[in-house]
Amino acid sequence: MLARSAVAACLAGSARLSVRPSPTALPSDRFDAFANDQMRRYDIPALSLAVVREGRTVVARAYGFNDLELRQAATIDTVYQVASVSKILTSVGVMLLVDDGRLGLDTPVTDLLSFAPASWAEIRVRHLLSHTSGLPSDIGAIVRYATDEHTRRARDRFVDPEKLDYFTGRERLEYLAELPLRARPGEQWSYNQPGYIMLGVIVEQITGKSFVSYMTDRLFTPLGMRSARYGDSRVVIAGRRQVAYTRQFGPLQNWLWPYATSDYPAAGLNVSAPDLAKLFVALDRGLLKPDTRDSMWTEVVPADGKRANYALGWTVDTFKGKKVVGHEGGGCSWVSHVPDARLTAIALSNLAGSGADLGNKLVALALE
Repeated sequence: MLARSAVAACLAGSARLSVRPSPTALPSDRFDAFANDQMRRYDIPALSLAVVREGRTVVARAYGFNDLELRQAATIDTVYQVASVSKILTSVGVMLLVDDGRLGLDTPVTDLLSFAPASWAEIRVRHLLSHTSGLPSDIGAIVRYATDEHTRRARDRFVDPEKLDYFTGRERLEYLAELPLRARPGEQWSYNQPGYIMLGVIVEQITGKSFVSYMTDRLFTPLGMRSARYGDSRVVIAGRRQVAYTRQFGPLQNWLWPYATSDYPAAGLNVSAPDLAKLFVALDRGLLKPDTRDSMWTEVVPADGKRANYALGWTVDTFKGKKVVGHEGGGCSWVSHVPDARLTAIALSNLAGSGADLGNKLVALALE
């Protein structure tokens, strides 16, 4: 285990050592200074930045060490686990089905899922995307579920080829249906992972493909996002260190991200910063119909009137008078997009729970 002083020594001069030059229309020294400052302030081992302006990637730079133990420098090809930033990709994947006319945002989930109970009849697709479904979150609170999981673990009864999951998404939702709704759909905003599990199952139902296959075939491959792949810390991912780092308990430690495969729509994506930038290049060039894209970025106001600062899979904020949409993931990844400026800022790090909140900071730098 590296002591804090040793980590600081590794980070000293890291921008000078590990930056791979890339074409940029913005002065690189500003981003180098920004990266060094934020990495020292939050003790971040590795940081990758990408900026998209008017449909073109203008910055792609990497700093620090992807692996401190082996002193392996980060590069622009370094792949990171982006946690809940995965939700914006799921949102785009769903919106593509909306554009295709294969799915409606106001379609009841009971029309899409044969096993959905009558109590879910008021839940619409938009409620799942916006965390206003009223669904409960804690499937583990169901005693039968916990007992069944224990039995399946004891028998190594995996349901997926990667041997990560004991339940299919459908099975998890069938257990969830035993719990009452926390609120009437559309009434309240409450961050909710099961809603994204349900979106994954709906995508599979409509397309006849696994969620991973659909996203790969419809989004990642056409956009050239070659590094994009779903998987938790147990999965072997090219270009990625197996685990992240954390200072949650004080000293720098390794941090495992454990996901079931049915969690992937909510938090399972691995991707490099330049490849994630390709999504925003595509959005700028008409990946979605303008009305679909705008609805995806329109803040949802629950019936209780409490602002959620959330749209359909995207956070909504205002920065220097400009609307900003995006998402944060695991305290280690940030995406901020300014529609009016056609500007996107992406910051990915390997320090979980860093608290750095780099999205809008990078936007401010790019707007200078």
